[in-house]
Amino acid sequence: MNGLARCRLAGVLLGLMVLSGCISMQSLPNTYPLVVSERINVGDKVRIIETNGRETEMQVDAVTDTGLTGAGRHIPYEDMRDIAVRKYDDRKTAKIVGGTILAITLPIALVGLGAAGAGGR
Repeated sequence: MNGLARCRLAGVLLGLMVLSGCISMQSLPNTYPLVVSERINVGDKVRIIETNGRETEMQVDAVTDTGLTGAGRHIPYEDMRDIAVRKYDDRKTAKIVGGTILAITLPIALVGLGAAGAGGR
């Protein structure tokens, strides 16, 4: 594998790790009306598991006193068994990006130093 192919592979891997680290689903406690009004906003993406077992992923169009509306449906809080909201995680993303940059640049720097030392003999 030549240097260009390695750089492309590293870029693809970095992109995948950053994307997976930036976003996570966070389950909310089972106190829906209070928690939802504080933690879920219009535009958030949520995953709801209803008491009948049906699982729905949707973007929230409205947060009301009785439930959530999105994807053409209104799901009442009393019909929700579990709800998770997709959130962006700044710290996790920073750690992944920093670690990946270090993992890519450190070996390149060490090889460069080794080549410079060997060429100077």
